[in-house]
Amino acid sequence: MKKPTIMLLGTYHFDTSTVSDYKVTEEMDIFSDTKQNEIQEVLEKLSAFAPTKIILEYPSKAQKELSKTYESYRKGELKPQKNEIYQLGYKLADMLGHDTIYAGDLNEEEGIPDIFSFIDEDSSDIAEKIKDFFDKWLKEANQKLSSTVCDSLTFMNEPAYVKSMHQIYIDMSLLEYNGEPIGAKWVMHYWYYRNMLIYKKIVGLTTDPDDRILVIYGAGHLYLLQQFCQEGDRFIIENPTTYLTSAVTVNR
Repeated sequence: MKKPTIMLLGTYHFDTSTVSDYKVTEEMDIFSDTKQNEIQEVLEKLSAFAPTKIILEYPSKAQKELSKTYESYRKGELKPQKNEIYQLGYKLADMLGHDTIYAGDLNEEEGIPDIFSFIDEDSSDIAEKIKDFFDKWLKEANQKLSSTVCDSLTFMNEPAYVKSMHQIYIDMSLLEYNGEPIGAKWVMHYWYYRNMLIYKKIVGLTTDPDDRILVIYGAGHLYLLQQFCQEGDRFIIENPTTYLTSAVTVNR
């Protein structure tokens, strides 16, 4: 039986230069001529994948809002925005002539512990290891932001980076407070659950065996989404670095 094809592209959040929910990197001028040329290069490279559908990290319950905003973009009525939804999602979908763009996020935190505030206040060995990881990660991320958008995205989609970003969640699962496994609860009841719901949404939006699905999501989600796609065995999986490292000529 023929399977649809999927490509999971991990990214950082252009509007706040954030790559995690815990640390924020330095701002970059996404509207500068240099960055806009770099983004155009990325779009040209990604267009070679020829996606039939593009799924974004946007609340699924707000699909109508996303569709309306994308329509405004296509009409030239939407004010330019910094975020990757606009800079990558809208621009690429429009470049490819897509009438629709898809919201794929489910992020309900009701009843979930504020794990990052707990980490800040905790002095256990596990908490200190997590804080040290994020401090080192922040320094590295700031360095990467000085490189091109394409190089930054390539770095974020390399297996070593994807694995390191997931490893920290496994460490977080060991956190506890007064004998209560709050870390395990957060990782399983929120993080794994959220990513499983995202995977379920992706499957639900894949309606044709000829579909070529491009998912643009925060890089921290990559490990689990890749795992679910591999284990679910519903897709042919393509690696974004194959396209990001290809040679293209960008018309400027």
